[in-house]
Amino acid sequence: KTPEETIDILVDFGDSQPGIENKTSFQIEFLDHQSGELLENVNYSFEVFDSQGTQIYTSQNQLAQDGKAIQDVQFPKAGSVTIKINVIGADSNQPNEISYTGDATAVITVVPEFPFGILGIMGVVLGISLIISKVSHKSHFK
Repeated sequence: KTPEETIDILVDFGDSQPGIENKTSFQIEFLDHQSGELLENVNYSFEVFDSQGTQIYTSQNQLAQDGKAIQDVQFPKAGSVTIKINVIGADSNQPNEISYTGDATAVITVVPEFPFGILGIMGVVLGISLIISKVSHKSHFK
């Protein structure tokens, strides 16, 4: 919800935690706070800042004609990030109706992706170690 309480902004990034390996798709919906209906012709910007306040992604002057939008973000590193959505205006007749303005922010955590290929390599190394260990034990008992 924007501080002005005119717009509710729903942001969904799916079932998985945002990570650094793949792009994260943020699905955004802009709703009228009073009616709960999707707004039309929403003019907005979408920005992401790292924990030091450095902007790591920006998408300015966007238009969500049907009140829905998608922003795909590739995070450069793990850690806490702040998402800021600035609604410049919205209305079915005019994209800059000033009664629908405001900023909304949210803080999320980007997790490092665990390289599952390493698990396979670790398994092979462990398997080879066990085989070598068994072979060397058999040769000592002969």
